[in-house]
Amino acid sequence: MRQRTTGSCIRTGVYLAVVLFSLVLLFTACVSAKEEGAGDQAEWTVMMYFCGSDLESNHSMASFNLTEMKTIEDDFTMEEFLSLSYGEDYQEQDPYKEVNVILETGGCKEWQNLLPAETAISSDRLQRWSFRPTGTDPEKASFTLVEDVPLASMSDPATLADFIQWGAGNYPAEKYALVLWDHGGGAMGLFVDELFDKDILRLDELETAMDEGGVHFEAVILDACMMANLETAKAISSHASYMVASEEVTSGYGSAFGDWLQELYRNPQRDGRQLGICICDLTVRKYTNLGIAQNNDLLTYSVLDLSCLDRVVEGFDRLFEYVDKAYMEFPQLLTYWARMVYEAEQYRSGNVEMIDIGSLLYNDKSVTLLPPEVRAALQNALNDCICYCVHGEGRAGATGLSFCLAVNLDEELMDIYSRCCVSPYYLAYLDAINTWDASDSLYEKVPRILNADIDEICRFNVKIRERDGFPAAAIPLDQMKDAGRAQYYELYYRDENADEYLYMRRDECEMYYDEDAKEFLFVPDDPRTHVTIDGEPCMLELVKVGNYEDLYNIPFKMNNDIYNFRCGHLKTDLPDDDDLSGYMVYGIWNGYDSDTGMSNRNVVSMSDYQGRDYRLLYPVSADGKHTDAVYGESEDLTMMRNIDIEEKQLPAGDYAIRYVFTDVHGREIPQEMVYYSWDGTGFTIEE
Repeated sequence: MRQRTTGSCIRTGVYLAVVLFSLVLLFTACVSAKEEGAGDQAEWTVMMYFCGSDLESNHSMASFNLTEMKTIEDDFTMEEFLSLSYGEDYQEQDPYKEVNVILETGGCKEWQNLLPAETAISSDRLQRWSFRPTGTDPEKASFTLVEDVPLASMSDPATLADFIQWGAGNYPAEKYALVLWDHGGGAMGLFVDELFDKDILRLDELETAMDEGGVHFEAVILDACMMANLETAKAISSHASYMVASEEVTSGYGSAFGDWLQELYRNPQRDGRQLGICICDLTVRKYTNLGIAQNNDLLTYSVLDLSCLDRVVEGFDRLFEYVDKAYMEFPQLLTYWARMVYEAEQYRSGNVEMIDIGSLLYNDKSVTLLPPEVRAALQNALNDCICYCVHGEGRAGATGLSFCLAVNLDEELMDIYSRCCVSPYYLAYLDAINTWDASDSLYEKVPRILNADIDEICRFNVKIRERDGFPAAAIPLDQMKDAGRAQYYELYYRDENADEYLYMRRDECEMYYDEDAKEFLFVPDDPRTHVTIDGEPCMLELVKVGNYEDLYNIPFKMNNDIYNFRCGHLKTDLPDDDDLSGYMVYGIWNGYDSDTGMSNRNVVSMSDYQGRDYRLLYPVSADGKHTDAVYGESEDLTMMRNIDIEEKQLPAGDYAIRYVFTDVHGREIPQEMVYYSWDGTGFTIEE
């Protein structure tokens, strides 16, 4: 028995030793595997999705950003530091191994390929690239073609999702960033794929792409116009920690790609918030160095903490709960809403208008319309969500996050917007004031707006009166409460040779009060003068009304391509300056695409086109209706570095004016055309 017991103990000991040895081997293997995997996993993988569109095919803007990346220098300072720290072993340290940068290119008829032949980007297929800094060494390739993919629309959510899956599967990292580069249209979406009938990625499709991509991003950077909005943030909020974007039209030169990537290589330990701040600051520096006045003046960039977005959405929904309540029960309060919208910072692309949410609340009328706790809750949520915001002097009211003022959208665009709107109360409001009909399912969430006759609430009569012989529009004093704050006029000139009216100006009216008639009169600031370029009258289209400066587009044609001068008008002399009022041309802009509503991004200096001939354009109009397809033209002018722009006396001839009023909802109400003549000294109104 004892001997048997001893043998059993020996066998048990051997068994335990074997098990222990096996566990040691298994543990060692696990540690080795973990260390090996950790070596393959970078700190960051930055996925860049470049839909080139006409920004590249016509203007080389995508190539410009890729060229910026190519010029990232080998960081000799880092190598010297590593040499001191690690001695002879420093060469084994790779300063770039912690950051993977990969790209997908497509959506473009022709890539200009400003980089060396190593990077001949194709337009007949999608291509995936990896990037690694090589400095100025021409023998080293910065961009390496990794994979060709069959051509597909870059605005298809499946295309974006596939790129995200491929990137995460082949370039694993602790943190991921996604850069979306192309046109942006605010709440209407982004990307315009030239090869697929100008296909646009709508925001609900962006959300689908993020869902199917299956990656949580530390940061999403939208290098596109007007994308720092509530609707876009909500679309990606479940799939990203931070969002970096601009409320305003952005330059085609993009963010400071080379600089912020360089900083990420130097400090890959930063998080999405720190990366976003870096992008904002370095982009401001980039445009200061480029010296394009309008880019500096109108630049906006912000960083959003998406973990706080739900509180913003909740506060925004409650805001419109009270707008709806005012509509149904206290319609006189809608005048306060109209004032809030009018005085808020605004951004426009075609017929899509975005309103800065923070500046909407920094208005004393919001104190009357909203309960204190509702206003404070939304302000506090915005303060927590908007981590960082930079802006130029021309956008001093920008706080970092906007929403779509959808009151003038047609039914097709309203259908698109309804799919990304974050507030059921806002949709109920839009349903009440538009011809668009919301789905019945909406009213399972919120009450339908009842007992509110739009015509009764927003009724005001406009009559034509003479003021100094000119046809002015008049609204009775007791009806002004039903009118909105923004009232405009459109000026037309009759071309005798072509026997057609040319659209000459859209601008804001001046307002005067007639004590005797108890009426408010609306007229142009000075109907006897008009803005000219090199002495030639130009068409002036209002883009943005500001407290000190208004912004305009002036269309012209050069080499059969249509452009716009971006023009600012300082309305008053500023303190301590001799004379800063007047007009100034900031640069040349391509305007927005009337088919897609997307803003173009390239504002360039006149010096880039110095010496070329061009002609000013005037859209042809029929009863106040005009398109961007048919124009009258001026004589040839020569492009100079500095454009001579000033107001001069209006040429004698036949004219027409149409007043466009807004109601308390911001809806535009065009009036009938009024025809008159001007002989250089006085006006004669046609009966």
